[in-house]
Amino acid sequence: MATYVNDLRLKEIGTGESSGTWGTETNVNLELIGEALSFGTEGITTNADTHTSTVADGSTDPARSMYIKYTGTLDSACTITIAPNTLSRLHFIENGTSGSQNIIISQGSGANVTIPPGDVKVVYLDGAGSGAAVVDAFASLSVVDLKVQDDLTVTDDLIVNGDIDLEGSIDVNGTANLDVVDVDGLLTASAAIEINGAAGSAISEGLLIDWSTNLARFLTYDSSSGSEIAFFTQPNGGSSTERVRIKEDGGLVVTPAAGGHAVFNEGSIDADFRVESNGNANMLLVDGGNDHVNIGTSTDHGAVLNVQTTDNTVNLALVSTDTDGDAGPHLDLTRDAGNVPSDGDVMGTIRFRNDNTDLVMHNYASIETRTVDVSAGTEDGRLEIATVVAGTEGTSRALFDAAETVFNDNSVDLDFRVESNGNANMIFVDGGNDHVGIGTATPDANSFGAGHGVLGVASATGSAKTAMVNLIGDGNDTADTRVGAVFFNDASATGAGATIAGVEANRATDHATDPGGTLIFNTNNSGGSYGTKATIRANGTVSFSTDGSFLTNTKYNYRDAVGIENPNSSSYSVATSSVLTAGSMSTGRSINATGTINASGADYAEYMYKADGCGTIAKGDVVGVDINGKLTDVFADAISFVIKSTNPSYVGGDTWADEEPPNKDEEDTTEWDSWYARTEGKRATVDRIAFSGQVPVNITGSFDVGDYVYPEVNGSGIKAVAKSSPTFDEYKLCVGKIWATEKDGRPFVAVKIG
Repeated sequence: MATYVNDLRLKEIGTGESSGTWGTETNVNLELIGEALSFGTEGITTNADTHTSTVADGSTDPARSMYIKYTGTLDSACTITIAPNTLSRLHFIENGTSGSQNIIISQGSGANVTIPPGDVKVVYLDGAGSGAAVVDAFASLSVVDLKVQDDLTVTDDLIVNGDIDLEGSIDVNGTANLDVVDVDGLLTASAAIEINGAAGSAISEGLLIDWSTNLARFLTYDSSSGSEIAFFTQPNGGSSTERVRIKEDGGLVVTPAAGGHAVFNEGSIDADFRVESNGNANMLLVDGGNDHVNIGTSTDHGAVLNVQTTDNTVNLALVSTDTDGDAGPHLDLTRDAGNVPSDGDVMGTIRFRNDNTDLVMHNYASIETRTVDVSAGTEDGRLEIATVVAGTEGTSRALFDAAETVFNDNSVDLDFRVESNGNANMIFVDGGNDHVGIGTATPDANSFGAGHGVLGVASATGSAKTAMVNLIGDGNDTADTRVGAVFFNDASATGAGATIAGVEANRATDHATDPGGTLIFNTNNSGGSYGTKATIRANGTVSFSTDGSFLTNTKYNYRDAVGIENPNSSSYSVATSSVLTAGSMSTGRSINATGTINASGADYAEYMYKADGCGTIAKGDVVGVDINGKLTDVFADAISFVIKSTNPSYVGGDTWADEEPPNKDEEDTTEWDSWYARTEGKRATVDRIAFSGQVPVNITGSFDVGDYVYPEVNGSGIKAVAKSSPTFDEYKLCVGKIWATEKDGRPFVAVKIG
């Protein structure tokens, strides 16, 4: 019967077998033999530590090839096992992986062969079964005649018993003891060339190079304090003149001719220039190959000038000792291209850079200047300060333009805060919720809930009677004159900017005799007539104008419910007639709505408790759920994965803050501070997780609309990646599918739970 026992795993047809297919099977065997003599590539899974290449029975595969090139990206050495372990083969194997890691070729428990990145080795598989070994076939190579057409690198001893005929140069780093040297080309010596002569106070001995008309000299001096070296040159028709002297203390004296200059590497070749200090071997380094200058380092950081320190000392100091009234020192960033500039030209950029956790360099902050108007006489410029936000570089934080000063020009979820002496949030712009607070970091939080004002003003802590908004008149008002007013204008109304409502405060009497006041409410009716609709007078009376009316439809104490009656209903019913109901004891309902409920949020979320040790979870991050149903940021502890909500329209499970606050009239701030501290401590144990709807997600790497988002291990943590065609196992872990891209560059997905 047919078997696959030979080293090429070819089908060996038994006697009388393969009737009608013998020719086809023979052709397949011939093709596989040809493949065994060919070149093949095989990819290794990213960052894998082990990999198996199997020579398949009777079918094509990369491991069958005589020359195998392994590719992929590695972060550590990878052991590659060639199976089965009964194969006896000769292979040329190339380490074509990226990541600068070795690959180790194995066939079992026997010896292995290590191949450095980029190298090719010839290996022999002995096929001995469980103890099979891999042998470096060229470990002991004997060659009668070896011709090398390019560089030859010898990492061990080189012993030559015959002649060496060199047509090029020879570089000897050790000691060469030669009787007679006949050099037709370049002579390079890393050790000393010794010229012995008599010592004296004048020129003792030297090396003279005679070019018939001009003489160059390399001379040594025996001075009273030690020896010195001098270099002389002789111009055409002139006399030999000292140009360079190395003094006994190591000092260097350069004496150019009149109009000349000292030049290092005038031939502009790939040669470095390096100056050491007492503690740094690269205090000054001119990188000749990259046209860069380094100070304090040999590492090229990609700039024309690279300055590096090993501590937190100042890298660059500009000091002016001028005693006049100028403001020096000065630092100019100048763009002078030699042509007519254009509006929008970048004049200079300062970047602040650091690695992330993947050791990828990022621009964390930058300062950039541009031209706005380059017209002579009307020049305008712009300065912008930007930082990286949620992985997006170049997010504008402050923009100083010709016509305006803008904070958060990219319109991302960033807050703006100004502190005073006693308040950390004297001015607070809530970037995520488009609100402004004065004296508060929660400008949209009040007794009525969120959504009741773009501007929120809070009184000082412990000062319940302190005015939150104070409109102050000029102090000279007489009776019935306006002290202050708030107007509400609608740009879309007839006559753009028309006032549709307003609140005014008037003096009721002459301020000198009685500081009484009147509060007036004005609206614009449907006919466009703006007038007073209600007045609260100094004596406490409330009056309404003839064209106004006072109406309340509030119902209360109805089966422990509170409702606002529908004006179009003649009877009151919690379930059917209310616009809003709360706390029905009979139905257990809290809110009934007969129409549509609109919300500015984008998803449904629920509070979930965090596992011990779980850190801060950013909006849009993918996080795991452990076996206890708690959130975890450790990949190995997760049995499922979810996304933190960014802007939920509804949040369930809000039971974590189970402690009632102090009495609202309580003026003792200590009790309130204690309650806030306990509440914030509980808040840190939970987070809002999107269970349905659309939600932005923080992606590592590239993505396309339509890709599936699933988690991958990131160290011990979790990162989200995108893939168009995930495996079934990856799909089971998916948290959603990308529908579109947010303005901040993040994708948003339709949430997939479980």
